[in-house]
Amino acid sequence: MKTDQFLCGVIEGYYGRPWTTNQRKTLFEYCIRFGLNTYVYGPKDDYKHRSKWRELYVQDEIDHLIQLIQTAKRLGITFIYALSPGLDIVYSSTKDMNCLKRKLDQVIGFGCENFTLLFDDIEVEMCQIDKDYFQSFAHAHVSVTNEIYNYLQKPDLLIFCPTEYCSKMAKPTLDKSQYLQTIGNGLLPDIDIFWTGPKVVSRRIDLDHIEQVNKILKRRVIIWDNIHANDYDQRRLFLGPYSGRPCEIMSSLNGLISNPNCEFECNFIPFHTLGQWYSFYQKPTTKDNEEEVEEDNINDQEPATYEPFRALERAIVAWLPEFNRTKNAEGSSKNHLLCEPMETLSSTISTPQMSPKPALVNSEDDSQDGSQPTMSKPLKQSTQDQMECEISASIINDSLTIDDLRLLVELFYLPYEHGQIGIQLLQEFHWLKTNKQQQQQTNTRRNMAQIEEWRDRSLKFHNIRKSIGKMVQRLTTIQNRSLLYELYSYASDINSTISLCSQYLKWMDDNQKTTSVFMSGDQEPWVHRGGLSAEFLNVLPIGPYQNILREQKFLSIYTIRPVLSTDDPMLYDICTQSSFNHSYSDLLSQYPDIIADKYIGGYLMLDRGCCFVIEDQNDSICGFCVTTLDSHLFDKHLQHTYIPQMMQKYTSHQNDNSATTTTATTSITNANNDQIQKMFEPFTCPLWLYERFPARLQFYFYPQCDNVQIICQKLLKTVFESLKQRGIQGCHSILSESDYATHQLYLNVDFLNLSCMDINNQLIIVGKQL
Repeated sequence: MKTDQFLCGVIEGYYGRPWTTNQRKTLFEYCIRFGLNTYVYGPKDDYKHRSKWRELYVQDEIDHLIQLIQTAKRLGITFIYALSPGLDIVYSSTKDMNCLKRKLDQVIGFGCENFTLLFDDIEVEMCQIDKDYFQSFAHAHVSVTNEIYNYLQKPDLLIFCPTEYCSKMAKPTLDKSQYLQTIGNGLLPDIDIFWTGPKVVSRRIDLDHIEQVNKILKRRVIIWDNIHANDYDQRRLFLGPYSGRPCEIMSSLNGLISNPNCEFECNFIPFHTLGQWYSFYQKPTTKDNEEEVEEDNINDQEPATYEPFRALERAIVAWLPEFNRTKNAEGSSKNHLLCEPMETLSSTISTPQMSPKPALVNSEDDSQDGSQPTMSKPLKQSTQDQMECEISASIINDSLTIDDLRLLVELFYLPYEHGQIGIQLLQEFHWLKTNKQQQQQTNTRRNMAQIEEWRDRSLKFHNIRKSIGKMVQRLTTIQNRSLLYELYSYASDINSTISLCSQYLKWMDDNQKTTSVFMSGDQEPWVHRGGLSAEFLNVLPIGPYQNILREQKFLSIYTIRPVLSTDDPMLYDICTQSSFNHSYSDLLSQYPDIIADKYIGGYLMLDRGCCFVIEDQNDSICGFCVTTLDSHLFDKHLQHTYIPQMMQKYTSHQNDNSATTTTATTSITNANNDQIQKMFEPFTCPLWLYERFPARLQFYFYPQCDNVQIICQKLLKTVFESLKQRGIQGCHSILSESDYATHQLYLNVDFLNLSCMDINNQLIIVGKQL
């Protein structure tokens, strides 16, 4: 980059229906209003941007792009045109290079001065012609990009997006990627590079990471930020504040561009909070030059740095007027209020990827049978004057409020975290479901108190559900129909889901079980969400793995995933620390891996197909669970294969028959061999255990790990789901009687004591039916 300007703005770079001309003009208004300075045109579904990149634009498209470019220039917004030729370009082809230059020449004719070449999300395998011509895939990218940069006469701004655009995609690792090293060394120094952070959707991007990437790529990168992108999940929307990026990273970047929700109207808070974040980079203005905006005057004391929660509150206050900004479904403003009959709402509301779900009854008197959905009542058709009066009265009496927007945002927060209300609902529903099932059906005084507590907490859940229902109903009265149509299907979906949970709690508390929607086997289709996709996800071993868990007190975030081979050193360290016994001290000083080899090595060598790790918010492993589906067969493999290998590993080099071996050395060696032999002594469990509890699992956590029981419950839920999908109906664990804390942890997560075995020291078997 030849300029010193920090680029901060928006890239239209998602997969889905591109934004309209009116929406892009509104975006430019937002950029000026929020202090953003950049717009990148790169919608994946503009086929002349990506799939048919060789084709030139026709007159209607030319007029549209010229209008956009001229408007951006007039407002002082940096317009960047993106071209994505990587799907089928032949890098060594003179014909393809001429097509690329001709396309860019056409866009230059529109008045565009800044460009980006995108080589993201493409196959890394080149055709044979390119393989013969270029040393590597990276060399092909360097050659094409440098040639285009020189052809464009070294423009002020040309950004290159690599195929390995985040740490997770770097092969084999970030610091060892030959592709990234070649890009860093080969690209001309004034060419910028896009980077998304540690992951495609990065939870956090810190200064250490940025400096490491800059060192490898030999320049300050521009962040392509997917924190609010939702094109990968058709049922999620992200309305939370811009967060997870400390302001200090700006000094090590050339820019940061947000790739937001596909639904343009839903991006007000992401844009607004991004602008607040960027404001901490700019030099402070004097009070004489500073424009006082009423929406920003929530607190007189300005924070010293960006605070996401404060920024969110400001953005919510600023967003509320947008709901009554008169717009039709296409996003065009009109001089009259729009009023559409509510019976047409379900047929007209749509998004590029979703259709609205029917809303369950939300009246104060809920039907006992939640099987019949009911839409809101239609507005009465009338003359134009009557329509305006009726809607005005509705707005006065039951208009959308700040609290409604806070609730909406809490339900659709961020990719790695739910809002506080969402967490509260999840935790309360889990508690209500679990405790109702555990209540004893007796009339003891203690049990009556527990029932009373359950009903009090259940009532609070129902009240929050009613607040959500009222919020959705008020949403349908807003004048901004474009915003309504993009929000409604999401809001209606979560409302229906929570309503179904509310009906379930009422059904649980109904001794007569009069509601037919549960346990009948004859549910309506809206009870089973997701269609064919959901059916496949229930079968695949990825459905329950990416769980988000936030502990109530510390609000920590945990992610569960399958064990990878690269995790083994960390698993060995956790196992060694959590299973340390002073009797092993001498052996550990000689053989640091021996404890982990004893307890988990067999699982990782023989049967790691159902093993999982749990990571904290810093992507560090804090615990794991190793599992074998058939413990009987597993024990045989241990006895005949794994244990002999371990004995060979730890005893063979001790048998030194040289003349220099002293009596004392021989004595120590024999003692060590005896201890090693006892450590790896094989055992066989009772046959009934293998039959009734065939799977065996063991979990381990760092001793200093907080919230062990909570994350253990979440980890085991994932393991149990995986076992049940494989037809396993019971599992067990083998524990040392001396390890009281671990034994108690198993009992706290609903394992039962089954038996004891006298092998070396007393072992306890605990089990659980699934």
